[in-house]
Amino acid sequence: MGLEPASAMLGQWPRDRSEDAVPVRAVAQRPPFRRGSVDLVLFPYNGLHCILDRKERLTVLEEAAVLLRPGGVLVAETCPQFHERPDEAEKVRYSYSRDGKSLRLLESVSHDRTVGRIFFDMVYTGSIVSGGRAELRLELALISAGELLEDIRCSGMNVFCVWGDFDLSPWDGETSPRLLVMAGRNI
Repeated sequence: MGLEPASAMLGQWPRDRSEDAVPVRAVAQRPPFRRGSVDLVLFPYNGLHCILDRKERLTVLEEAAVLLRPGGVLVAETCPQFHERPDEAEKVRYSYSRDGKSLRLLESVSHDRTVGRIFFDMVYTGSIVSGGRAELRLELALISAGELLEDIRCSGMNVFCVWGDFDLSPWDGETSPRLLVMAGRNI
C-alpha cells in the first residue's frame, strides 16, 4: 500500500498498476493499518525531508516501528548533503526543445538554517506548460545523517545497514549522494 495525503495525487495513480501497490489516502503520522501487520515501510525520494518538524518525523518513525511485523524492515532515503548545497539564483537546470515542444526549468536554491530548511524555487516555462509558465516552491527539512540515525533508534528500531547510494556503496559523509538506512523494530 502507498500512503498519499493529497486526493489530487491519488487521482494520478495509474489504475493498471494496482497490483504493485494500493493507494491509500492517509498521512504517515496516522497510518490506517494494524500494529505488527507490515513487512516493509519505505520512505523513498527524500520523503522524510517533506516532514518539516523533527517531532513529527519522530512520530512517523515511531508509527513505522509499531506497524512492522517481527522481521519487517524500514528503508529510508535522505540527503544529508542538502546542508552543503550552495545557494544558487536562477540556474537553468534543463532546456528542452524538439518538434515544436519546449520545456525549460529555471531553479533557485536557498537555505534558512535558523529553522533547518532548504528551498527549491522552480520556474517551468515552455509550450508543454499550461499557460506557458508554472512556478513551484519545494520546502524541505535539513536532516543530518546523525539526526536520522538517532531518530530511528529513538523510535524503537535498530539500524541494520547504512549505504551511500542505491548501488549499496558504503556511506561516506563527504561524497555519498544520499543516505539509505535499513532498520527494524526492537523486539
